[in-house]
Amino acid sequence: MADDQPDMATLGGYHASGLPCSTTFSAPNGQRIVEELGLCWGLTVRSMGFGRGFTSGFKSLQRGEVPKMTENYDDGRQEAVERMVKFALEMGATAVIGIRFDSNGIGQDAGLQEVLAYGTAIKTEPVS
Repeated sequence: MADDQPDMATLGGYHASGLPCSTTFSAPNGQRIVEELGLCWGLTVRSMGFGRGFTSGFKSLQRGEVPKMTENYDDGRQEAVERMVKFALEMGATAVIGIRFDSNGIGQDAGLQEVLAYGTAIKTEPVS
C-alpha cells in the first residue's frame, strides 16, 4: 500500500463507539426498546490544513481518488459519531438507532467540511 493511501480496513469503523449504533430503526439483537429518549447528534468542522490541502489540490487534478481527502472526511465522520454517542450516553441511552450523516463544505475555497451524525437515542432491555 502506498504511503499516501489510508488503511481502507479502518475506514468507517464505528464498532468502537461504546454503544450499539444502527442505521435501522430496530432494537439491537436480543433487545427490545423500552424508551425513546429523542434526537442525539454529533457535529464537527474540519480543515484539510494548508499542507494537506495544497498537495491534495494537485492530486485532484488527476483522475481518481484523493486518499488524503478521503481519510480526512472519514476522520470527520468518526469524530461526529463519537460526539453523538457521548451525547446519547449523557441522555442515558443504551443504543442509537436510525443513524444518518450530513456533510457540507463551508466557505468557498476555504477547505472546511462540516459533518453531522444524528440518530435516535433509546433505552433497551433484554428480551425475556
